[in-house]
Amino acid sequence: MHLLFAWLTIFSPMQAWDVPLAAFAWDGEKETRLFLGGATETTPFALASITKVFTATELALQVLKGNIQLQEIAAENKTFFQLATHTSGLPREKGGALQPGYLYSNYGFDVLGEAIGRKVGLPFETLISEDILQPLQMEATTFQRPRLGGSGGLFSTLKDMQHFLKANLALEGPPFLQQAMRKARIPLLIVRPPFKMGLGWQIYEEIVDKNGAIQGYSSYIGMIPEYRIGLIILARKNKLPLTRIGREILRRMKDAKISHAQRG
Repeated sequence: MHLLFAWLTIFSPMQAWDVPLAAFAWDGEKETRLFLGGATETTPFALASITKVFTATELALQVLKGNIQLQEIAAENKTFFQLATHTSGLPREKGGALQPGYLYSNYGFDVLGEAIGRKVGLPFETLISEDILQPLQMEATTFQRPRLGGSGGLFSTLKDMQHFLKANLALEGPPFLQQAMRKARIPLLIVRPPFKMGLGWQIYEEIVDKNGAIQGYSSYIGMIPEYRIGLIILARKNKLPLTRIGREILRRMKDAKISHAQRG
């Protein structure tokens, strides 16, 4: 049995994977891919909330360029930092109640995307395309749900997302974009131990990741930058437990890499 398929089926009944699914893993030395349910490397999937780490990467790029400061007001009397770390108090969805402290906010990331575009003077979607998608040759990645904007509007393929993951692991892509990606992954606040927030990224101990879920789709991207290992799982079914599974796969990949180094 394919190793990645074995990992997936350990943590969920087989019937949960009877859907189009595409996965990619980089263990520091070799690539592994898995396709189920007729999916291929060019099958389109909604990234859902993984869009947020593209938004956060764009924010980090603009900070490095000197166009934005994290602590300046972005919109609705909230700073770019607050919007990018879910500490703005804005509701999860537009029209909900404000709440102080940490509150995961899709609406906040939509506001953030609009604020970045307004500050730079270009449409947010144009910035994402010119600064991230084109340099990484992510030709099939587009905003197909503009209403969701910076929070969840992107569709992509496994082929394209491999480039995004590899750039985050400093395996490919322009050095300045890699620098912005590292900046976005820096832990900026402790939500509740061991959960920390970077710019858009979730950080659990050594794992940096982001999950997504929207009607008909689930998604996960995760990595352990110290070991330069990473994983992507894209599926056409909502509410699959990809975060739990992805983190366990990453831990096993790390353990295998350490064991291999010790034997070598």
